[in-house]
Amino acid sequence: MLLFDRKRKNKYSILEEKVLKYENTLKNTELVIKEIANGNFELNKDTNSDLFLDSLIELSEKMKQYELQEKERRWASEGLVHFVDIIRKDQSEKSELYHNLLAALVKYLKANQGGIFLLTHKEDQPVLEMVACYAYDRRKFMDKTIRVGEGLLGQCFLEEETTLYTELPPSYTTITSGLGLATPGCLVLVPLKFNEQTVGVIEIAGFQKFQKYEIDFIEKIAESLASVVFNVQSTEQSKTLLIESEQREQILKEQEEELRQNMEELVATQEEMQIKQRELDQKSDMLKLIIDNIPFPVFVKDKIGCYTLVNKAEVALFNISEENILGKDDSHFVKNDEEWKVIQDSDLNTLDSNVPIELPEQSFTTSAGVTRIFKTTKIPFINTITGEKNILGVSIDLTEIINLERKLQSVQSLS
Repeated sequence: MLLFDRKRKNKYSILEEKVLKYENTLKNTELVIKEIANGNFELNKDTNSDLFLDSLIELSEKMKQYELQEKERRWASEGLVHFVDIIRKDQSEKSELYHNLLAALVKYLKANQGGIFLLTHKEDQPVLEMVACYAYDRRKFMDKTIRVGEGLLGQCFLEEETTLYTELPPSYTTITSGLGLATPGCLVLVPLKFNEQTVGVIEIAGFQKFQKYEIDFIEKIAESLASVVFNVQSTEQSKTLLIESEQREQILKEQEEELRQNMEELVATQEEMQIKQRELDQKSDMLKLIIDNIPFPVFVKDKIGCYTLVNKAEVALFNISEENILGKDDSHFVKNDEEWKVIQDSDLNTLDSNVPIELPEQSFTTSAGVTRIFKTTKIPFINTITGEKNILGVSIDLTEIINLERKLQSVQSLS
């Protein structure tokens, strides 16, 4: 009987321990759930806790990570909206845009100082020029240039990769604070890249190490800023090309006016030749001298399209001696059948007409394989010696200005 009572007592003791353990687990579980509900995810595992309680604590860890990630995401999203507004408002004034953007970025990151460097050229050498500087809530005005490939910043530009430094030499940079001069403990360099083209580098320094989400945020801001810089530079380049094009167009107009005057003089000389046939031989040398000194190709063709007169500019175009040009038509010099057909048709039209004919753009491929584009005017006239209709032609080389216009169109299409 006594043995039976002992066994029953032990059985009740074990059962009582289990009940107490379950009650303790339920209390701990209730506490964990309340802490999670209140947003407290700083919970530690208990070696005596059961699997369910451990799962709840694991869940709290995951929720803690999620809350942190969500906080970082909101921080980046709100920052991007703010900086997009800055870029949209300040694009009209480049220097203000760079300074305002940099100041806002340094403050938002709770950093201490920063700089924006853009690629430019000085003395035909590529350099990175500081266009904005901000340190300790103050806008700084500094003239600073760094050669591409020089130092940490120049190397970042070459490598086109974001670089984070947590150990800096004392001489690299200093920050003026309430404690005096101090070297920052962290530096991040981010290239300004847009469409695979690097246009500069942004530099941010501070005492605290930048986190990955902060560096990702700087890279997004750098990409937006790079697109603005790229568009500004493209616009300026387009304006420069446009000015050059307008200047060349003005020069061309002046040359056309000069050509018109020269042609009038040639026609006047032709009329004079009709009146004074006997003086033709005496004045022929002088006329040839005048024609040779005209800076544009000038030629005369007979009724079958053979050259009877060419000036020095025309000879230089063919790159053949004058003797090998006279008496031959263009089939001897033009290897491109389409170009030859255009020349032949225009010669026939000129001979059938009583007014000048103008070819706005005429391609001519030389024997060396070089293609030039000319504007050619052909004038029909009666040769007083033979009594037959001949062709007086004058050409202007448009190759350079057309290539410049195509380049301008290409740059504008990228903008």
